[in-house]
Amino acid sequence: MTPSETVNHVEPSQRERPGLPRATDSGAAGATALRAGATRPSASRVRRLCLAALAAPLFCFPACVGRNSAPAEAWSTKGQSAVTPAGDAARQVRPVRPAGPAPAAGAALGATIAVVAEGDRDRALAILEAAATHPSPLVRANAIEALASDRAGLRAAVQGGLADRNRGVRFVSAMAVGMQRLDDVALLVEPLRHDESLSVQAAAIFALLRTGRPVDPTPLAAMMLSDDPEVRGNAAFILGELGNPSALPVLDNSLGRGMELVNPARVRIVELQVAEAQVRLGETRAADPIRAALFAPGEELELTALACQMVGRIGDERATTSLRRLVEADGIDARPPEVRLAAIAALAQMRGPAADFLPVAESLASSERPDVRALAANAIGALGDPRGAETLRRLMSDVDPVVQTAASGAMIRVLSQR
Repeated sequence: MTPSETVNHVEPSQRERPGLPRATDSGAAGATALRAGATRPSASRVRRLCLAALAAPLFCFPACVGRNSAPAEAWSTKGQSAVTPAGDAARQVRPVRPAGPAPAAGAALGATIAVVAEGDRDRALAILEAAATHPSPLVRANAIEALASDRAGLRAAVQGGLADRNRGVRFVSAMAVGMQRLDDVALLVEPLRHDESLSVQAAAIFALLRTGRPVDPTPLAAMMLSDDPEVRGNAAFILGELGNPSALPVLDNSLGRGMELVNPARVRIVELQVAEAQVRLGETRAADPIRAALFAPGEELELTALACQMVGRIGDERATTSLRRLVEADGIDARPPEVRLAAIAALAQMRGPAADFLPVAESLASSERPDVRALAANAIGALGDPRGAETLRRLMSDVDPVVQTAASGAMIRVLSQR
């Protein structure tokens, strides 16, 4: 999916007061891009969901970045940020364009990333720095996420990412600024408050709040009433990540409202994202639907994979037995590799009993499918077991740049455990 599908920029018509967002009937965002798909999500959608959060599965990744998505427009001032009203000096600061020529329109994933470096860490960092300017937006986004452990490399990557033509990469870059509190880069986030994508606007609000800059958070309440599931899901994640329990009414108010024309499967995904945010803000009972989604019907594997990621992020130890069952089930009950690897990564994230699953992840790292190899690399990195380093070295030389990027991020995580 290309970034040609845009979302209207809507300012809330009523702002009650500066501070925490409040849900109002008149504050609903008018999203124009409604996505409809098959009632039963395909395996390819499950793969896109998992690949979207390979390096550091932290948040709902915008739907516009997929394995086959490619830039669709040339570099321009409009593409680098958004409207900058005259007279506002702060809004005139724009992210810098990455060095080198812009990627060619219509570029696919591209060739293997070739670097010259000695030592596992230096080689991994070199691959990630090269991946941050790769023609594929999915590769660029995953590289930026994986560079979180190297502030110097991340700082350079997000300066280009904030100006990226793909809204998914801009989203990831702004979130990285906030997650890592890159105060010296925060000024470059300011133009994204007026980005054409509401998801990017939400990420900009998050980054500015996290870096201590004055910003009005009330647009997040309007986004929670958007009819675009991408916008609503990302806003829910950000409200949960900000950690202020007074946002719970905003989340509660969004449930069962709007999205009447959206595929029910997409609606259920958003409801899970809201539930995760509610748990993060202290409403622990909201974990029940996430646990239930671990055993969604076979045709809803997307929900199961997403639920695995969520229980890992919220540290839901009650789900440990269920996660192990997802990995160990065999015969007619066996789950696909995407779900098994997501469950392994979740167990590792909770510091649960997952070390015995390293052979499973290493076996799947030899899959003929590059998406499975990439997810296997991510699981090995989550486990942090140095015994997996040799498999990661091999995957860092994979023919697929997504696999290389995932393996490089995983290698850094493994080395940090030593």
